[in-house]
Amino acid sequence: TTDIVFTTILTCPAPTNPYVEMKETTDTTISFAWDAGGEEKAWDLQYRKASDKWTSIIVEYKPAYIITGLEANTTYELRVRAICGEGDTSRFVNTKATTKEPACVAPTNLTYTDITASSATLNWEAGNQEAAWILQYKAASDEIWSKNIDVEKNNYTLTDLAAATTY
Repeated sequence: TTDIVFTTILTCPAPTNPYVEMKETTDTTISFAWDAGGEEKAWDLQYRKASDKWTSIIVEYKPAYIITGLEANTTYELRVRAICGEGDTSRFVNTKATTKEPACVAPTNLTYTDITASSATLNWEAGNQEAAWILQYKAASDEIWSKNIDVEKNNYTLTDLAAATTY
């Protein structure tokens, strides 16, 4: 007897070159793209955090998608496969991506309280999830700001101020 060896034909080639477009990725989005493996016009894009369940999105016409609603500074597993027809899909191509740190947002609602001849307390609301700030102040007539003051709560009492001076 003679052994016959053959290879079946791949009917739906997998996408290639999966990549994350970092300049388009933010703290809550990942911009993911890939090259089509053949003539397909649809893909099954799936993503998840570590051991969570996969979330699936059907992408049509263009081999790219911006995944939204993600958590900041979190690594996600991504995978994509071609859809060549009903019941005809390629194997998955995998990669990983990490969302960026949240943007630093300026604090809001700066107010002052407890004003005396030599002190005043400044209060503000965090712009995002900041846990520390750098504070500077100056008399309105001065050109030079104070040295940086590192603050780890959203209020600070200025002391040793000059009496009857606008700051």
